[in-house]
Amino acid sequence: MLPTAMKYADSELEQLVQQKIEDWVAGESPDAARFLGNHPEVCVHEHLVLDLLYEEFCIRREAGEDVSADSFCDQFPAFRVALRQALAVREYFRSELAPPSDAG
Repeated sequence: MLPTAMKYADSELEQLVQQKIEDWVAGESPDAARFLGNHPEVCVHEHLVLDLLYEEFCIRREAGEDVSADSFCDQFPAFRVALRQALAVREYFRSELAPPSDAG
């Protein structure tokens, strides 16, 4: 049995994911794929996986990294559709809430 195949309660998994996101916000380089590889038990909870992926994308973008939403989503085929929808909503609100540009 793999050491990462530990049994976690749902609340413990949520705490584990939240701690990882907090680590990323604090400056650790985000890598959801590595985290999920180390904690495959998280993968059965779509909402936790989507939280991780969404946060990684946002943190990388806010850091100035030129990451394409489509190519990022393609890295996670099992979650591609839901993740793409979440990122599309993010982009919609960012464009709607952006201050108007002085085009004239």
